Amino acid sequence: MTQRPYATLYLTAHYKIGKSTRIGLDFENVFNKRYRPMPDIHVYGTPRSLTATVKHIVD
Repeated sequence: MTQRPYATLYLTAHYKIGKSTRIGLDFENVFNKRYRPMPDIHVYGTPRSLTATVKHIVD
Protein backbone atom coordinates (compact mmCIF):
# COMPACT_ATOMS: atom_id res chain seq x y z
CA MET A 1 0.00 0.00 0.00
CA THR A 2 1.31 3.47 -0.83
CA GLN A 3 0.54 6.65 0.99
CA ARG A 4 0.54 10.27 -0.08
CA PRO A 5 3.04 12.53 1.69
CA TYR A 6 1.72 14.40 4.71
CA ALA A 7 2.92 16.94 7.26
CA THR A 8 1.73 17.74 10.75
CA LEU A 9 2.58 20.70 12.96
CA TYR A 10 3.69 20.28 16.58
CA LEU A 11 4.19 23.33 18.80
CA THR A 12 5.72 23.40 22.26
CA ALA A 13 6.41 26.20 24.72
CA HIS A 14 7.97 26.13 28.17
CA TYR A 15 8.36 28.91 30.71
CA LYS A 16 10.52 28.83 33.82
CA ILE A 17 9.05 30.37 36.98
CA GLY A 18 11.68 30.99 39.61
CA LYS A 19 14.45 28.47 40.24
CA SER A 20 12.46 25.27 40.51
CA THR A 21 9.15 25.49 38.60
CA ARG A 22 8.48 25.15 34.89
CA ILE A 23 5.17 25.21 33.03
CA GLY A 24 4.67 23.95 29.51
CA LEU A 25 2.18 23.58 26.67
CA ASP A 26 2.40 21.00 23.88
CA PHE A 27 0.05 21.33 20.90
CA GLU A 28 0.19 18.25 18.67
CA ASN A 29 -1.25 17.98 15.12
CA VAL A 30 -2.36 21.63 15.15
CA PHE A 31 -4.39 21.39 11.91
CA ASN A 32 -5.92 18.01 12.89
CA LYS A 33 -4.52 16.23 9.82
CA ARG A 34 -5.78 12.67 9.43
CA TYR A 35 -2.87 10.40 8.56
CA ARG A 36 -1.53 6.89 8.97
CA PRO A 37 1.97 6.79 10.47
CA MET A 38 2.44 3.29 9.01
CA PRO A 39 0.55 2.77 5.71
CA ASP A 40 0.24 -1.02 6.10
CA ILE A 41 -1.61 -0.72 9.42
CA HIS A 42 -5.15 0.68 9.47
CA VAL A 43 -4.65 2.91 12.51
CA TYR A 44 -4.63 6.69 12.25
CA GLY A 45 -2.10 8.99 13.90
CA THR A 46 -2.74 11.17 16.91
CA PRO A 47 -5.55 13.70 16.41
CA ARG A 48 -5.21 17.30 17.59
CA SER A 49 -4.28 17.42 21.27
CA LEU A 50 -3.20 19.98 23.84
CA THR A 51 -1.18 19.01 26.91
CA ALA A 52 -0.33 21.32 29.82
CA THR A 53 2.40 20.43 32.30
CA VAL A 54 3.76 21.81 35.55
CA LYS A 55 7.11 20.58 36.83
CA HIS A 56 8.38 21.52 40.28
CA ILE A 57 11.72 20.34 41.63
CA VAL A 58 11.98 20.01 45.40
CA ASP A 59 15.49 20.36 46.81
